[in-house]
Amino acid sequence: MRTKSLAVAALFMALVMVTTAFVKIPLPLTGYIHLGDTFIFLACFFLKKPYAIAASAMGSALADVIAFPVYAPATLIIKAVMALIFCLIAGEEPTFWRCVLGAVAASVWMLAGYYVFNSVFLVGWSAALLNLALDSIQPLCCSILGILAIQTCRRVPFLMSKRIR
Repeated sequence: MRTKSLAVAALFMALVMVTTAFVKIPLPLTGYIHLGDTFIFLACFFLKKPYAIAASAMGSALADVIAFPVYAPATLIIKAVMALIFCLIAGEEPTFWRCVLGAVAASVWMLAGYYVFNSVFLVGWSAALLNLALDSIQPLCCSILGILAIQTCRRVPFLMSKRIR
């Protein structure tokens, strides 16, 4: 089982990295939306907690090494805690409302983590605060997609049988 868990975790790490670094949906005013956080939520659904946390953190940090290296250390910590929060709240049986609560809590943590990092190390408190509203579009979109994907997977017996629990 450990080999299977490692292999699936590596696949999720790659999915998170590729969908964060390379699959981008441009926004009209600022930046883009990536789908990496959607796969973080799916990793939390399919994998045991330690594997989901590792895949989420390392996949996101690797994407930042490619695109924005200055963020990589912060991303490693922020995304690990984000996955942990979602895993703890959504639990073993991720009902719709548990997923919603988990995604909201994980997204709030992520926004707060990047706000503090940007404030302390990059642009200062006021500039980071201005970006906060625009930065919230990303986790909102990925939370909606992640919740819908998990709820769809829960209704497909074949996919439920592939969960490593």
